[in-house]
Amino acid sequence: MASTSRDAHLNKVCCYSHPEAPLIEDYRAGDMICSECGLVVGDRVIDVGSEWRTFSNEKAGVDPSRVGGPENPLLSGGDLSTMIGPGTGPASFDAFGTAKYQNRRTMSSSDRALIAAFKEISTMADRINLPKTITDRANNLFKQVHDGKNLKGRSNDAKASACLYIACRQEGVPRTFKEICAVSKISKKEIGRCFKLTLKALATSVDLITTADFMSRFCANLDLPNVVQRAATHIARKAVEMDIVPGRSPISVAAAAIYMASQASDNKKTHKEIGDIAGVADVTIRQSYRLMYPHAAELFPEDFNFFTPIDQLPPKDARKMASTTSFSNAMDKLHCTYHPGANLIDDYHTGDIICSECGLIVGDRIIDPSCEWRSFTDEKSRTDPCRVGSADPFMPDYNLSTIVQSLPGHTHTSYIKMDTNMRKLTFGFSEIATMAERINAPNSIVHNAKTLFKRVQECNKLKHRSVVAKATACLYIACRQEGVPRTFKELCAVSSVSKKQIGRCFKLIVNDLASSLDHITSEDFMSRFCSNLDLPIPVQKAATHIAQTAIEMEIVAGLSPISVAAAAIYMASQTSANVTTNKTIAEIAGVAEITIRKAYKLMLPFAEQLFPKDFSFHKHISFLPSF
Repeated sequence: MASTSRDAHLNKVCCYSHPEAPLIEDYRAGDMICSECGLVVGDRVIDVGSEWRTFSNEKAGVDPSRVGGPENPLLSGGDLSTMIGPGTGPASFDAFGTAKYQNRRTMSSSDRALIAAFKEISTMADRINLPKTITDRANNLFKQVHDGKNLKGRSNDAKASACLYIACRQEGVPRTFKEICAVSKISKKEIGRCFKLTLKALATSVDLITTADFMSRFCANLDLPNVVQRAATHIARKAVEMDIVPGRSPISVAAAAIYMASQASDNKKTHKEIGDIAGVADVTIRQSYRLMYPHAAELFPEDFNFFTPIDQLPPKDARKMASTTSFSNAMDKLHCTYHPGANLIDDYHTGDIICSECGLIVGDRIIDPSCEWRSFTDEKSRTDPCRVGSADPFMPDYNLSTIVQSLPGHTHTSYIKMDTNMRKLTFGFSEIATMAERINAPNSIVHNAKTLFKRVQECNKLKHRSVVAKATACLYIACRQEGVPRTFKELCAVSSVSKKQIGRCFKLIVNDLASSLDHITSEDFMSRFCSNLDLPIPVQKAATHIAQTAIEMEIVAGLSPISVAAAAIYMASQTSANVTTNKTIAEIAGVAEITIRKAYKLMLPFAEQLFPKDFSFHKHISFLPSF
């Protein structure tokens, strides 16, 4: 046998008689053989392929590979340390019941911190769909910060979030602090502090963000066509060049530009819709729009096809005009006894309405319902700065009781003239509205959920259950009754209670109120899952047909409709041009990958009978994967 090179790269192992000849790997014997003369030029080659079964105790989610994960150059020793699984037999423990072998003996505390941070960065990047290049750059930045020990007093999660934010900026795909904060456990302030400290510690810099960095993503999330996106990009760029919006952040300028462009097209979007996507308050968008509105004719591109002319765009004071409409209507009913045709003058300082001819006070103590330029409440970010509030028909007195904010340093309650039941109703309604907004549920579902919650509170049978659990269960029932059911996992993700608590309250409420619910089917989830996966309508129709036929043929008896829908989507996508992985579908549907595989294995032998006859196959059924 020829002497072989022991270098890490296999392309340096060659036959000395035929250096250019390709080598053949004999996986069974572990040899590398020259294809020309048959000389064994390498032996004992490790097969890095996966086994058909796993030898790890952690069976779920672990790659059954015999050689472990890839080498990580960011860890000391390249992450080649020995990892020992938990003991399962008596030989693994000593006489005192202590494990003989532990992982902590083979890994330093520094590497443990790095691995935890890398996992946190990878998790956050997956949740906001960032590529691996950004993850690798963020890992490198965190490694530099960790080795430098410049941010020793800060938490690793805050440093990881700041490094991911910097990596996004450096790769030219910036994310806002609010987007990073939404997938992190750290507050926006703490991420901002770590961001500044990291830049100083590493002596690095990031490019300034512009409106163009966010425009394509915001417009895509709002389902706006390319024509509107190009117009919004042109409007934002011109507004910055003309110095119309000085001191405004690029995100708020981009949001205001999208609002202006959408209002001029047939795809109109409201302030709230754009604000939810951009992570900007409605009032911030209005302020930027107010500055841009007088120059609208100069901002739009010349070739833009207007659906709504510029002179018919919403005026800069549209909200104030809308809020004072009812006030103006009330004024129209008032008139001076001596001069019925005379104009009336509002004296906002005294609250009087005066005749312009004789000065007679026609009305007094008039409340101006328009919003202030500033807020008088402690909750500045959430509360509308309106002085008159609003009535709520669900409350016993239409929510007209007085609420006093607590003063700094005082511990007395903020609620005056409000009993315990009313406080619970107020809190429950607030929780329902917040959760519904996070899962994009319409007002009809919110109204139905509030009605159910009020009935539950009045019957007083679930008084020992938490208000949040009851509110979440009522929202789940309302979604089912309205024909747009959500899974327990979806509601658990936007609530502060566990899935078990929601399920228990759901059963108790249905029994106590004697309410009936339709059975959920795979069709109830199909359109939402396919939409979130960006699958075209033909694939959605095929998946719906597969799931229906599988249930009719009793192929998937005993399995939940959600897992059947997920398996049907996987099968339909594998035969189309839009191939979707099992993991991606599992994350959207909230189902374990093994559950989808179980349903898919039952459906695979009947694949030819399940697909619709008019389906256009991109891949033949015979090429469907078999787990």
